[in-house]
Amino acid sequence: MATVAFNHVTKKFGETSVLNGLDLEVTDGEFLVLLGPSGCGKTTALRMVAGLESPTSGTVTIGGSVVNDVAPQHRDVAMVFQNYALYPHLSVAKNIEFPLRQRDVSADVRAKKVSEVADMLGLTELLDRKPRQLSGGQRQRVALARAIVREPVCFLMDEPLSNLDATLRARTRSEIVRLQHELGTTTIFVTHDQVEAMTMGDRIAVLNAGDLQQVGTPTELFANPANVFVAGFIGNPGMSLLASEVVNGQLSIGGTPTTFSGLGVSGAVTVGVRIDGVQLGSSGIAAICDGVEVLGAEVHVLGHLGDDQIIVRQAASAPRPKIGEQIFVELTAQPLCFDAVTGLRVGT
Repeated sequence: MATVAFNHVTKKFGETSVLNGLDLEVTDGEFLVLLGPSGCGKTTALRMVAGLESPTSGTVTIGGSVVNDVAPQHRDVAMVFQNYALYPHLSVAKNIEFPLRQRDVSADVRAKKVSEVADMLGLTELLDRKPRQLSGGQRQRVALARAIVREPVCFLMDEPLSNLDATLRARTRSEIVRLQHELGTTTIFVTHDQVEAMTMGDRIAVLNAGDLQQVGTPTELFANPANVFVAGFIGNPGMSLLASEVVNGQLSIGGTPTTFSGLGVSGAVTVGVRIDGVQLGSSGIAAICDGVEVLGAEVHVLGHLGDDQIIVRQAASAPRPKIGEQIFVELTAQPLCFDAVTGLRVGT
């Protein structure tokens, strides 16, 4: 196990900057998720830890040692890919033991380690099969087993669940978290799926356009987003972000005064409200219904105020508005305020 750190790491491809001075430390034994949209730099950061990319400037350290010039095979990290990267001509057992063969580990030790990790991941009955004879979930477990058997100082996982169906993805999420907890190995997990990030990570590092937006526990990021990007990206759904104004201490949204005051700001702001902080009513903030999403026991009503979208939860048994119909929204919890220009969190 080891601490992994990015120290003011910048990465450019030609004139295009992919990472902009990333400063981030992954503590020994931590499960850290790199989260962000496609192209934000998260996979590039992971590949720099693996040694598959080199920083344009700054340093990457593993266990306190700078590894910028260390070859990938000498970094003692194990990577799990989205596409599994199994050898099709080898059996499950041979795929799992491959890293040990590369290290000239004796045959009896290899057999023992393969047996142990196969039992851990429920692969014992599959050891003689070839990858083409396995389901997607089984292949992913083989890829995990191949990483685990190496006993590396760090696991690097690049969207390993993306090819799985929803049910299997949820099951594999909990399996990976359980294994990481048992092994205690430092893990960096890349995903664009905020549900994966919220349910798996000890901490989440949110990236956007090469910049680190915020680092914190899932609870911290959900309750106290640092800016409008994090507010809208974290949560299912994310915060509704509404152009607003605070006049004489009172919050007004869409020209409609609310009961909220004492927010510690004045003038134009962007207000963020979670789905459990708003409700439909007979009066309040006027919006237009854009659609209704039925989610079993509850329904999400989607509406807009000007260019801003708002999402309201209601019971499945409640009357549902029609598309294009005017609805009224009431705030039931104090919203968060963000600077209308910078998007940074302001006020109380």
